[in-house]
Amino acid sequence: MNDNVNYAESCVKRKKDAELKRKKFLLLLAYILIPIALVIITFSVPIFRPFILLPLALSPLALSVIVPLTWCYTEVEYESILSTGILTVSSVFNRRRRKEIVTLKVGDATVLAPIDSSEAAGADKDAVNKYNAVSSPEATGVYLVVWNNDKGEKCALYFEPSDKMLKVMKFFNRATIVTTVNK
Repeated sequence: MNDNVNYAESCVKRKKDAELKRKKFLLLLAYILIPIALVIITFSVPIFRPFILLPLALSPLALSVIVPLTWCYTEVEYESILSTGILTVSSVFNRRRRKEIVTLKVGDATVLAPIDSSEAAGADKDAVNKYNAVSSPEATGVYLVVWNNDKGEKCALYFEPSDKMLKVMKFFNRATIVTTVNK
């Protein structure tokens, strides 16, 4: 059988919301204030005065390592890959680092519906684990998946699937997939 029939992917970039802007501001503030604080401590403590050039020389070196390691967390994309009935949702930081959020079998889902449908209303109410892979709170086309994990805990995932992904999901779990909004 052709593998492309059972494969679909979707990638959405996280929009610049207030939380992301706050994180960027705090990182920039830390990049500026930490070297300044290091220099002030060096000048204020008499025992460090002979080593005045050391903090000044190490500050740019430390920032050249710290900035690339931390700034990548301000550019986030959510990638959803559906392959042979298994949905894997990952966070991609700065198009380089990937962190898996959750993996689930589509056949185990009890609810898979748009968040503004009657099927999704209250379905995640008592979920122990809630995962969010949505570009923004105001995004359209957001779906809710509810399933029980291996431990028997109820889990919920909010994500933005593509049309092809919905068709493939419907193939693996026809009973729980709602592709149109009931109004």
